[in-house]
Amino acid sequence: QDEVDSSSPKKRKHGELSNSETNYNIKAMVILDEATDAIQTPTMFLESIRFARAYIHELTEDTEQGELPVVTRRKIMDIASFLRKVVKKGNDKDVISSELAIEFTAVLTELGSPSEALSFIEKATRDNEECRASAQCWLKRAETKTRVDTSIGASSKVLRQALKCIPLHDRGHWDLLSKLFLNLLIQ
Repeated sequence: QDEVDSSSPKKRKHGELSNSETNYNIKAMVILDEATDAIQTPTMFLESIRFARAYIHELTEDTEQGELPVVTRRKIMDIASFLRKVVKKGNDKDVISSELAIEFTAVLTELGSPSEALSFIEKATRDNEECRASAQCWLKRAETKTRVDTSIGASSKVLRQALKCIPLHDRGHWDLLSKLFLNLLIQ
């Protein structure tokens, strides 16, 4: 009768995952993927991104400034792949709101693709009516432009273009003016 008591906890090294934890992590991403297929709304895509970011935060929360365990780094890479897939899916399905366009741009930038992020937000402010009318989208475009094009006045040009699209009575117009004024002072 050498049966192993499955109820007793097994010790494992720091950063090592049990099969059930690994399966849970994979299942969570699969469920979110299916959810964004079934419910193709900006809110669903935003919540998927928020969940993935919270999960990354949870994975890195207990680690000190040192190296992350290999298993944790692998999981973060899987989540990064999932985030890229969410952005692609939302873009392909044309499920874009101004808030989602800003999030997609942030995700692409965080994933190390600032040029792709700039192309995305430029297309959104050009082709999507809601984004074209959103000062926040234009501010994100100017910020991303600065990351890609370090020439003096690159973001100021974007902000001037935005001022032509955002009405004077809109609070966002003043936000754009403030940012443009700061840019001009720095130049």
